[in-house]
Amino acid sequence: MSARIVVPLDGSPSAEAILPYVWGLLKRLAAEVVLVRAVDPPAAVMNGFHPILAATEESARDYLASQRAPFLRAGIPVRIVTRLEGAVPSILEEAGDPDVSLVAMATHGRTGLPHLLLGGVCEAVLRQVRVPVFALRPFPPPGFRRFDSWQESAFRNVLVPLDASGSSLSILPAACAFAKRYNARLVFLHVLDPQKAALAVIGGGDRARSREEAPPLETAAQQCALEGVRSRIVVDSGAVADRILARTRSEDIDLIAMTTHGRSTLSRFVFGSVSGDILGRSEVPLLLCREDRHHD
Repeated sequence: MSARIVVPLDGSPSAEAILPYVWGLLKRLAAEVVLVRAVDPPAAVMNGFHPILAATEESARDYLASQRAPFLRAGIPVRIVTRLEGAVPSILEEAGDPDVSLVAMATHGRTGLPHLLLGGVCEAVLRQVRVPVFALRPFPPPGFRRFDSWQESAFRNVLVPLDASGSSLSILPAACAFAKRYNARLVFLHVLDPQKAALAVIGGGDRARSREEAPPLETAAQQCALEGVRSRIVVDSGAVADRILARTRSEDIDLIAMTTHGRSTLSRFVFGSVSGDILGRSEVPLLLCREDRHHD
């Protein structure tokens, strides 16, 4: 990671749920924070009532200034940006700066940036953005482990789901960089189809044999070892989303890191039913990378 984090906000508590995590990221990352709010021109502006637009933009800037104040008090460089355009171009324009290393946002917003992750905005952003997206579901279920930005290590264990195609290894550079910076352990997870897992057992195999069905796991672990990153391999079987969420709890996971595309079981991870299921139930944030972003 380098020197700038883009944080889209829309004035709602839902979008602001990302801010404690931004503080946690800044514990070990010297970065400038860019707070962005899109200002869609009101319909009245089309009829010549330009003072309405000026008042709307001023209100947006006042809101961002209030969110900027705690960062300034802590000596963290922060910039506010309002844009007279839609949410997607606003985010992409700021994220296109070469110094930006991350976009951090909650999964839902209200005005200006509606449905940030589960709707069309994040789909469009993830299809085009060149940097990882740190995404958080802002409505925690009962028993949600509240994020403590003052604890020694904000991110201790990072779950990295991989499929058998190898394409999901696109997440590895970002996951390793994240683990090194936050002294985290990576947990590589491959979810087998239940029928394949049963056949392996019938054929005299065991979990070790099942690992042969997922060669990217060993490759990932070896690459991490070269980077000095701790990791472990887990092979499971069952419904992909269910097993990922179950392992998130059993492995004491603080973050799920994954690519937005894959070929096998994870082929619709962000834009299909699996991702929606995970994002709708996950108790931890996600670090999402476009599969081909390193080839842009």
